[in-house]
Amino acid sequence: MTVQGPRGELVDLSGDPPRIVLQVERVNDTIESQVVPLQWVQLPASMRETRVLDLRPDTIRLHYQRLDSRTLPVQVRTRGDLPDGLALSLPINTNPAAVELRGDASVLASVDSVPLLPVDLSGIRSTTNVPTAVDSSALDGLSFSPREVNVVLRVVPTDSQPGLRPDSAGRRPPF
Repeated sequence: MTVQGPRGELVDLSGDPPRIVLQVERVNDTIESQVVPLQWVQLPASMRETRVLDLRPDTIRLHYQRLDSRTLPVQVRTRGDLPDGLALSLPINTNPAAVELRGDASVLASVDSVPLLPVDLSGIRSTTNVPTAVDSSALDGLSFSPREVNVVLRVVPTDSQPGLRPDSAGRRPPF
């Protein structure tokens, strides 16, 4: 881009660069080329005397993605063990039970649940509510809401769980 203006304004451009703003009224294909008229180049409001003289290349390639949203159940993961003599009462409940995801439709189609960061069981001695963040690293390129879910862990003595083997006390549930 070739610009002309006072030295101070030109120096300020490095911290607040111009933007190309275009209105898309209709999309005909996933990739389109568009000639950019100089009028689409927007300089920062502080640039009162600076003008855009030329733009090279003057054509840009636009890549469109179909966006979608889905509401999916959360996936609770745990780490560590409960103290001896304690077990988790299943199922583990969450509030909310689902999270809304938004993003590229093709990426979203491959997601079947929303993983939470692992909940550490090692310090838990009684029923508790643990605020747990969504594992954003597993949702690359997707946005989501809410960002945190309350995980309700019901802890019971092992002897109150009929059929629970003594050697399974304090182990993680199979999920």
